[in-house]
Amino acid sequence: MAQVINTNIGALFAGAALNRSALALQTAQQRLSSGLRINSAKDDATGLAVATGYDTQIRGTNVAIRTANDGVSLAQTADGYLGQITENLQRISEVLVLAPAGNAETAALIAENSRINALVVNSSSVTVDGTGTQSTALGTKPTLVNTAAVPAQAAATALATATTSSGLAGTTVATAVAAAAADATAGAAAAIAAAALVVGATTASVVAAASTAGISSATLAKMSVTATAALAATAYTTNAALTATAGTDAAAYSVAAATAGVAFKSDVAANLIAVGASRASYGAVMSSLASAVATMQTTSVNLSAAFSRIMDTDYAAETTAMTRNNILQQAGTAVLAQANQTPNTVLTLLR
Repeated sequence: MAQVINTNIGALFAGAALNRSALALQTAQQRLSSGLRINSAKDDATGLAVATGYDTQIRGTNVAIRTANDGVSLAQTADGYLGQITENLQRISEVLVLAPAGNAETAALIAENSRINALVVNSSSVTVDGTGTQSTALGTKPTLVNTAAVPAQAAATALATATTSSGLAGTTVATAVAAAAADATAGAAAAIAAAALVVGATTASVVAAASTAGISSATLAKMSVTATAALAATAYTTNAALTATAGTDAAAYSVAAATAGVAFKSDVAANLIAVGASRASYGAVMSSLASAVATMQTTSVNLSAAFSRIMDTDYAAETTAMTRNNILQQAGTAVLAQANQTPNTVLTLLR
């Protein structure tokens, strides 16, 4: 081997080795201090690209989990509203058993149910996975029937229709019907019954009105019994009108009144069924969204595990690497110092 001064091969090799161990030590220190295995693209370009895709899916899935939970809360709110409507309907049903004519409480509860039902959300868009797929079915809002009728007031309206269409328009009858129409609370039943009795009275004005309308004395007498009994028993009737033409038998009044008398109770039962069906639909939505949330949470966990394997620092491996490169740095520095002294041996040849 030639003895040269200008090129110190040993020193060059030791210097290169020292640089490599310095870079490796720097990388280990970066990973240990940041907790990330990939701190720049040069650390692992392919791994960084894959991890970026995983990160996108993880973030999208986590946002979808939040929106699905918001959908669950929305459905729970609607179910709470419908629960209160159910309680109000049950109370109306109780009141109708105790006071068939209805009262101020039934009218107030009907109005309150209409107000609450207006707050129920029928549908809204909810994201159900990390790619943005949405569901808009958040339950079915119930349609409540007979939500504006005040039973006692409706009975007075029906009586007014009956008297007008039968031609009994005497002053006494008109006054009684007006009194019944003005009183939509506890006194309505008595006022309507009184009006019905007036229809069957035999005063000259009423008999004259009946004769003018083509109703015979016998038919008028028959109407006085049937119509009075029907209207007194069904003072809570709804807006179904009691109609008749001149000379019609009183059976038309009694059948119409009896049919209308049970309509309001039937409406309450129908509303209870409708509200129950709507609550079931909101319950189904809550179950389906809870399932979607559970599925997305599983997806998020698994994607996060894959992301971690690529991006996170393995402290056991990196502490070993740092210790190794620390030793190589010390050894390389010592060897380089000695290699730099090697050309001095050439001086012995020049003595």
